[in-house]
Order: sequence, then C-alpha cells, then structure tokens
Amino acid sequence: MELKKKYKSICIISDSYIPQKISAAGMIYNLSKEIESRNIEVTCVVSGDINQEIKKKYYCEGINFVTTNIFKKIKNKHLVFRFFYEIFTALLLACKAYLFFKKKKKLI
Repeated sequence: MELKKKYKSICIISDSYIPQKISAAGMIYNLSKEIESRNIEVTCVVSGDINQEIKKKYYCEGINFVTTNIFKKIKNKHLVFRFFYEIFTALLLACKAYLFFKKKKKLI
C-alpha cells in the first residue's frame, strides 16, 4: 500500500523573483507557477517589490507574496554592505513571513 502525503500549500523563500533579470528569478517564477497550476496554494517570500502590475503582466494573481525592499540600495555595493544586506533581509523576511502565517492561521 502506497501512502502519499497531499500538500495543500507551500512556501518558497528566495532572494530573487521576477522582474529581476537573473536566472534564479526566472527559475523561482517557473517553480511557483508550476506548483500553482497543480491547485496548491503558493506563498513566495522574496526580496523585492511585487505590485499588481507585475502580477498581471506575469500572470501571478494566484500566488501570495511576502516581500521587502527596504535594503535594496545596498545590495550591489561593497562586499561588507552586501553581507549586512543578506543578514538583515533574511531576518526581516523571516519576521514578515511569521506574521503573515500567524495572521492567516487566525483567519481559519
């Protein structure tokens, strides 16, 4: 007897997403779209700004987003600034994701 666990939702965490012009952004976009097409709720926790215009242009209306771009200006600076960018962005996204899922759980 084969048992399969059915997942109802998934959270994808990444530092890049469309419309960024890097391959990782495209791969995460394709992954989220494929998972969403299988009727699984997708939440992407990403660094950047995903507004309604981008959601319509790339057909992402069925995907939930938790985003931040507060440290965007120091991302491509000196390596020391990049180090702090990576740490603070990860911490901020973790806090925002926690609050998002806590709020979502209360609604259920």
